[in-house]
Amino acid sequence: MDTDNKTRFLVVDDMSNMRRTIKNMLRYLGYTNIAEADNGEKAWNTLQSDKIDCIICDLIMPVMNGMEVLRRVKENPQTKDIPFLMVTAEIAEEAIAEAAESEVDGYIVKPFVAKTLEEKITKALARKNVSTPLDIRLNAGMKHLASGEHMKALAELDAARRIDPKNPRVYHAIGQIYTIRTRYAAAEKAFQKALAVAPQFIKAYTSLADMYQRLGQWSKAAAAIASAIHISPRNADRQMAYGQALLRDGRIEEAIAALNEARKLDPLNPARQKEIGEAFLAAGMDDDATKAFQEVLNMSPQDINTYNLLGIVLRKQSRYHEAISAYQRAIEHAPDDENLHFNLGRAYLEANNKDLAIQEFQKALEISPKFEVAKRMLDKLLISQ
Repeated sequence: MDTDNKTRFLVVDDMSNMRRTIKNMLRYLGYTNIAEADNGEKAWNTLQSDKIDCIICDLIMPVMNGMEVLRRVKENPQTKDIPFLMVTAEIAEEAIAEAAESEVDGYIVKPFVAKTLEEKITKALARKNVSTPLDIRLNAGMKHLASGEHMKALAELDAARRIDPKNPRVYHAIGQIYTIRTRYAAAEKAFQKALAVAPQFIKAYTSLADMYQRLGQWSKAAAAIASAIHISPRNADRQMAYGQALLRDGRIEEAIAALNEARKLDPLNPARQKEIGEAFLAAGMDDDATKAFQEVLNMSPQDINTYNLLGIVLRKQSRYHEAISAYQRAIEHAPDDENLHFNLGRAYLEANNKDLAIQEFQKALEISPKFEVAKRMLDKLLISQ
């Protein structure tokens, strides 16, 4: 078989037997330069330090799933051109749409044989090595955009539009430039044109939503995100953004449903749960925020920032003793964090325990003698005694 032994593959799957199967297929096809990772986070770390020519990645994995790896790869200028093959046991239309929206280079359904893998690899590598006139113009436009040369970018994209007037990527890129230049009416028109030629082009809905959010048009933002969700519902980031837009639009019950869906799609991610708690906190939904932060700490009991957030929301509800307990647990993990001692002092003070408040402000100042707010609080307490 005519293969390039220098082509370096990254095989990503949480199942060791599946990684072994794919590696054996690659060796059978003549490829021997193979790295591997058992979750998406390790794969992403490998991509930061290793030159990879092709990625073969499972969709469903703990820690970071395949869709998140794909999104990061395609959004990063250093990795966006690496061919990416997605492997999954699912054949549902929504799963294919989810992968396709991030410009996946191939979609392989389990179980598969070496010949299928070979065909997908051959097509993916061929696309990488051959640029069409449209790709040349688009890439030039995006490079000018990245360097802030907006007029040059628009000129390249206009040339791309003349090559293919029905390509949604061209109109989407034009919309991005107009958004940056705060020409929002022109941006909206460009994004809508992208959707007119390709109604399933999710990036245009997402960019419209981002623009509406900038303008504080939360109802329009929610509607744009809802359209994207209708096409590809299994995206935790999108459900999260939908919930936040609905909260800002005052549609509380719908927002809670969207945020719960984000949690369901990303159940093992404490960062996601924290983001949900922060959204509730910003909306003044203190009970919901408290529950969310407590769930984060169940998953990640050493997350100092979440203890602080939990303490804040408990103090807002006058649940001072619970706030004190939260800060104390945090201090067990980070005894030299002056902010934790300061916040614990605030909680003691709000619970009318001045003596213990003084002790905590003093500890904060021992750790950080230039902690001016703690010094003022302490001086005020000492004077009042």
